[in-house]
Formats: sequence, structure tokens, C-alpha cells
Amino acid sequence: PGGGRKVVSGVGDLATVFERESDIEVMKRKIDSTRCVDRDPGAGDASAGAKSGDESGAWKERAWPTRAMPYPIPVQGDEVPLISIPKRPAWSRTMGKKEVEEKEEKVYAEWIKSVYETHPKDSLNFFEHNIEVWRQIWRSLEKADVVVLCLDARIPLFHFSDAMFEYITLDLKKEVVIVMNKVDMVHPDLVKKWRDYLVKKTGVPVIPFWVPRSTSGFVSQHGGVKELIEAIRGCSVARDGARLPASHFFDHAESPREQEDGAERDYMTVTLAGDPNMGKSSIINSIFGKKVVSSSSTPGHTKHFQTHFLSRRVCFCDSPGIVVPKLGVPKPLQVIFGSYRIAQVREPYSIIRYIAERC
Repeated sequence: PGGGRKVVSGVGDLATVFERESDIEVMKRKIDSTRCVDRDPGAGDASAGAKSGDESGAWKERAWPTRAMPYPIPVQGDEVPLISIPKRPAWSRTMGKKEVEEKEEKVYAEWIKSVYETHPKDSLNFFEHNIEVWRQIWRSLEKADVVVLCLDARIPLFHFSDAMFEYITLDLKKEVVIVMNKVDMVHPDLVKKWRDYLVKKTGVPVIPFWVPRSTSGFVSQHGGVKELIEAIRGCSVARDGARLPASHFFDHAESPREQEDGAERDYMTVTLAGDPNMGKSSIINSIFGKKVVSSSSTPGHTKHFQTHFLSRRVCFCDSPGIVVPKLGVPKPLQVIFGSYRIAQVREPYSIIRYIAERC
């Protein structure tokens, strides 16, 4: 399996491409969904009330289950093997466009072949098969001086990729800040526990974040923006074989000079990366205090990476969402949390059943 797969390349509009399921697989799920729902009797018991000290009142009085449900996915690299991601092959400015792309296609084809030869297809999640999307990720991460990894606070480990984190920090040697977005949908106690866990796991700053809804072009800034900017300022940036504090670029806002080919940039770039539907575009809009990039609840709305200058020496880059290969991830969960477009779902019954069993 996997030996006959061709490199999928987007033509025209850059689109996410997942492995197509067979009709037999879809029919099996349909039949399985007709079984009587066996709900966990304790998971849905909301008889006990919970109180929180959150001043907003959003979580002041709310019923919570009396028994915690098991975490829905295995821990990558611990409970299941960690799958690597494709890495851009070495290139130089003396190489032509065709030569660079041929090297990329060869490396990518070997990688995706090895994924399917090493792991059973039914154990894999839906993950990105379009090399054009991977090229956007490679280039946006190479441009970065600091990478902001965006996670959904409701289920952070589902969206965190150890393979991507290692590629950024070890291979590219970039510093990382993690943003847990949508914390307004999670109990503050859980946000704190996840933040502590991720700080211990990664050793990088973890910033709770939420994006206020706005019906106009104005997007109000809030405390999360200030905390995120301070975390980025605390990182370091590689220049001329040394590392400069990122705060240098925030504090010295003179106009960037024209750069000769291959010269070091005198501005820094912050790239936002992560799964589709993490709110990366909305986070950038919050930082700028206005709508500078288009955002949508539809996964994969951002097609190409986009750059916007916050000041003359600080540039933010919004990259497309990318789904990396993982083992043991329930596919219904990918639909529920926006990693897979609802419009592409071939049967909704297994997803409805997955939710019903856990209500």
C-alpha cells in the first residue's frame, strides 16, 4: 500500500487533499452506526454543580460531569509511534525553480510512501496529501524568526504535533510560542492545567487566548494580545551568526533597508502555524486591532501564506492550516474540531453516533 501513490499537486486554487476512503469503508461505518447507542452512564451525569471565580460570570454556575471521560486520543510518541513530517530538502539560490521542485517532489513521494508502508491505512488519520500545501508550510516556516503554534484550548493535544514542533525547534532552530486559542469555551481551571502541562512538555511560553466576535472591521485588543506580544519579545532571533533579542525589532522601528540578495533582513517575521480552523487569521486580526486578513470557520480558508507588517521591523505571516499524520486519532473528532471539512464528509452517521455516545 502506498507504493502506487502519486505526488498530488494543486492546480489553480490551493486545496487540501486527503486520502479518499473506499466505498466499502464508508458502508461499514454506516452499518456500524445503526447499533444501539451505548452511552457511558457516568459521563453525562451533570447533577453536580461547579463554581468558578471567573469574574466574567461565564463559568460562575455550571453543571459538570461527576466523572471525567478518558482522553479521546493516544499521546503521540508515548502510547503510539510518532510519525515524522516531510522536510524540505536542502536548496540554494543557485538552483533553478524546476530543480528545487523536483527535489521536493522526490523527498515528498518517498515520505508518503514510507508512511503507508509502515502504518496500516485504517490506523491513520486524515492528513495532508497535497505537496503544494506542504510547500507553503516549508516556505512560511523558513521565513520565520519566531513561530507561534496555535492550538484549540478545548483539546490541545489533538492539535499539537510533536513532529512539527521538533522540525521547527531542532531542524530549523526557530523559537516557538504556543497559543491556546478559544479559552473562552473552556473552564479556567482546565485552561490552567493544560497550560502547565504544555509548558512542562515543551519548555516554551504558552499563552491563553480568545478572539472577541466583531461585526465590523474593528477587532478589539485584549489582555491576551499583550501577553502574546510580550512572549514574542522574549524570544531571540538569529542574525549574522548570533542571536538578537526579538525586543530589539519591536523597540527600533526605523524603516527596513533595501536588502541585497542573500543579505540578512533587518526586520523579523513571526509565522503563525497549526491545524486548520485554529483561528490563526483571527489572532493576527486581534494583534493588529483591525481586520487585515480574511478569516472563516471553514477549515482551510487560508490558501497561501500572507505577510503583514505590524511595524516597520515586525512582520506577521499567516500560514495555511496543515494536518499532519498521526495514529489512533478518531476521524469523527477531526470533523467535529474542524480538521476535516463537513462538506467533504461522505456519511454523517458515525460522527453523530460518536457525539451521542459521549453526551
